[in-house]
Amino acid sequence: MQATRCGDNLEIVLWLYNLKGDKYLLDLAELLARQTKDWHNFYLDGSKTGHKNGYPEHIVNLMQGLKAPPLKYLVSGETMYAEAFWNALRPDGRLWKKCGRVDGMLSGTEPITDRSSTQGTELCAIVDRILSNSVADHRLCGLGLRAD
Repeated sequence: MQATRCGDNLEIVLWLYNLKGDKYLLDLAELLARQTKDWHNFYLDGSKTGHKNGYPEHIVNLMQGLKAPPLKYLVSGETMYAEAFWNALRPDGRLWKKCGRVDGMLSGTEPITDRSSTQGTELCAIVDRILSNSVADHRLCGLGLRAD
């Protein structure tokens, strides 16, 4: 399992726990949360702590990683994880200043790129952004505000 994309596994375990209520699933969720890369600091300040075996600046990893902090918040209750999703997408945030686009997406064809109007984004990154937004919104506030 690639820990950079561990949020996908964490989401399924939490979904199954909510469906079945088995305690061992919470234990598994805690283990997965510990194994998930340190996305909250990467979104905040670019720190690559905990990203030794992954590539956080790959646009698809970055978009898939958006869902991990809100899911870790559900497991740990630590507010820094709830705030990480919003930090990643703030207009004055590091990522937005580096590669934010007018359409609300981040630029990246493999690695994240700059804000040039000639830069594009992989379709799979857009799909993963939509999924991460819907997971984060549902888990954090249940309003679907960023899911579109």
